[in-house]
Amino acid sequence: MKIAILATGGIESTLLMHRYKDKNPYLISINYGQTVWEHQKRLILHHKHIFGISSEFVEIKIEFHNWQKGQGLFEKGFVPTEKNPLKSWNEIPHSGFFIEGRTSIMLLYAMAYCSSENIKELLTGFEYEKDEWNNLRSVKCISDDCSPHFLDTINILALSGFSNVVRVRAPFFEERKDKKATMKECLDRGIDLDMTYSCYFWPGPCGKCENCLLRAGK
Repeated sequence: MKIAILATGGIESTLLMHRYKDKNPYLISINYGQTVWEHQKRLILHHKHIFGISSEFVEIKIEFHNWQKGQGLFEKGFVPTEKNPLKSWNEIPHSGFFIEGRTSIMLLYAMAYCSSENIKELLTGFEYEKDEWNNLRSVKCISDDCSPHFLDTINILALSGFSNVVRVRAPFFEERKDKKATMKECLDRGIDLDMTYSCYFWPGPCGKCENCLLRAGK
């Protein structure tokens, strides 16, 4: 069975590349003009070579409209000003650099590619922390575009509009594996964390966004 990984150059998707390297997964990455894109691509191709993955690297280019864009992801040197993004349960996440429908659109493009190639599973590196699992009904988690609710909805959409049904999976949701646990598994597998990048911005890391804080264990 053919599988694909939504690759970002981050810890989780790199770990998935290592876990599933023997299945020779397709590596799909979305270029929507983000400043961090070229660095993400370099990291993905680096690990593709190191892990001996010979399947195709698939770059999907999309363009967001100006009315969608929170400019932070497209401005070099941007640093968010949110006070504590890890504890903002009553706010939409990433308010300073929110893009309407970003992950929904990216996943639908990736699913369309998988359907055209008869790839049955698309793996994502979505993971949640214990506090997030305990606050699933909060505004933050309901609005989040990488939440369990979101994943369930995407898989309902996958049943229609495609020539082949593609199952979108998040193995770290299934295992209740948080950032600390994924980092430990990377180290146990000999993955060089210095060759992964979690920050939303470039150049970075910014040290302020949710991904940077989680990576630092804060």
